Amino acid sequence: MKIGTELTIHLNILAFIGGTGFVLLLRGEILIGSIMLLASGIYGNIFARHISKKIMKTLTNLLVLLKK
Repeated sequence: MKIGTELTIHLNILAFIGGTGFVLLLRGEILIGSIMLLASGIYGNIFARHISKKIMKTLTNLLVLLKK
């Protein structure tokens, strides 16, 4: 999967989870809203690690090609 497509998919999921948590907090649903925001943060952290590994792999492959 191309990195742009993957970014779009994961950022949409992240925005949905975070947005839902924020709206729930505004409506007074403190517990579930907090859990949703926490889940959004955890998902964002995992996603950032995944993307950084993918970018490093791509850059490493590019450097190998440039050295040839």
